[in-house]
Amino acid sequence: MKILQILDKSPDQGGLAVHVSELCEQLKQHGHASPVLRLVDQTISGHNNTALWQDEYTLPCSYGLLQGYRLRTALDKLLAEIKPDIVHVHGCFTTLSPVLLSAIRKKTRLVGTLHDVRPFCYVMSRRYLPTGKLCDRRCGAGCFTSGCMQLHGPVDVIRFARRWQVDARTLGQWQLFDRVIAPSEYIRDLAVQHGIASQHLRLVPHGIKLPPPVADTRKPHDTPTIMYLGSLFEYKGVLQLVEALHQLQHTDWRAILVGDGPLREQIGQQLNQFGLADRVEILDHVRQREEIYQLLANARMLVLPSIIPEAFALVGVEALAAGTPVVSFALGGIRQWFRDGENGLAAADMDCKDLARQIDTLLQSPQLADDMGNRGRVLVEKNFTSSRAFAHTLSIYQELSASPR
Repeated sequence: MKILQILDKSPDQGGLAVHVSELCEQLKQHGHASPVLRLVDQTISGHNNTALWQDEYTLPCSYGLLQGYRLRTALDKLLAEIKPDIVHVHGCFTTLSPVLLSAIRKKTRLVGTLHDVRPFCYVMSRRYLPTGKLCDRRCGAGCFTSGCMQLHGPVDVIRFARRWQVDARTLGQWQLFDRVIAPSEYIRDLAVQHGIASQHLRLVPHGIKLPPPVADTRKPHDTPTIMYLGSLFEYKGVLQLVEALHQLQHTDWRAILVGDGPLREQIGQQLNQFGLADRVEILDHVRQREEIYQLLANARMLVLPSIIPEAFALVGVEALAAGTPVVSFALGGIRQWFRDGENGLAAADMDCKDLARQIDTLLQSPQLADDMGNRGRVLVEKNFTSSRAFAHTLSIYQELSASPR
């Protein structure tokens, strides 16, 4: 089979990219071709067409209907050249026009994986904005009539009317996909709530290529390390983490934040303001998985402070595979692998004080952290390996390949 993978990420951009990289690698090992179509944001300064994936094609990002119609011919040429048996779309809810989704669906089998909550929330938060509480309503007109999406003037009205129209059409296309993969029960339930037929849905939790046990090079009297690994965006909760660290300033610890993003300067300013700059190291993206696992293995804990429900949060599984427990608000799909009190500690939603309390629990209890990390490793070995995820995904491809269109 030839399965075309479509995504809008480069190979070093987070858990989605890790997931697709390992999927492509295993497909090739099993004798299948797996070219990649990368959607490129041409508005970004310094953009170039250098190939980042093996066997890569590129197409500009598209969101609205007009952008889709303009790119229809280019897409048709690519599909004619590649001749895929199946197309697998990874997210891309705001970067692949419904016009293009419709064109793909008419030519070949179409599979999609839901990698975040954006299809089910206009602002990708799943929170009722006036109160900040988690939302359980269906995305649609009620988001406006309830006061969640507040419009201020005609510009907002036009902007959100377009978003409403395009999102409805895009979700309508996803409802027509041959199969839709949800990485967690949380995302699966949201998909059903938003009209994706349960008979087309498949629950396939993400997995990782299990690393060999990583040597823990910590010494008994070393200062314990708190680890954060992810983009420096507001929704990732990194500001809440900095606030929690501020509340622990009289405790012995050091922290490493691995990632980059628009909040980097603000975080640096906060660390200086709190007098924590000499205790917190900020690293750019670490490209080598071996280095990431070594950092995780040497850490007392990974803090995963996302303030929106995650679809899955693969980085947490990577931490457990390295024998490192996780402290988190544990929202959304994180609960697929997170076990409060077993492989990590859950803090109350958006509560920085409670986040600090849970971090401090593991700082003061190295044996508890080790026990949780060991249980986490066992859980990953049993349920969250890339080979297990691949077997389920391959069976979906084979099922579609064997059935008539």
